[in-house]
Amino acid sequence: MKIIIHTLFLFCFFSCSSFKERDKKRDIQSNILRALNAKVTDFSKCAKVTDIFSVLKQNRVRVELNLTLNNKGQVENFQLDNKQYPDKFVECLFQTIDLIIFPALEPSEVIQLIQPMIFSAK
Repeated sequence: MKIIIHTLFLFCFFSCSSFKERDKKRDIQSNILRALNAKVTDFSKCAKVTDIFSVLKQNRVRVELNLTLNNKGQVENFQLDNKQYPDKFVECLFQTIDLIIFPALEPSEVIQLIQPMIFSAK
């Protein structure tokens, strides 16, 4: 009987611990997405100023942003999907993202994020 109680206690302890960890990661991801969403207007300006619509011959462009953040909340890797975007557009996006203050992470933690963005010429 003691073994069963002990096992149940350990199970509950580790389950609660994993829920807290999952909630923490979800909060960090939410903070990162909020920080990116706060710059939507700036991202749209990058698309219009560099006229990616003419270059790609589309009125609506979907861009997939790949970011890796280090434990200090800094951008470690910045990459876009494989379309032939103008260099000025890529540079403008990077400069905008580089201004964002992302949340710090645990010492050995790294976050990889894929964020789609859709730009419209109108």
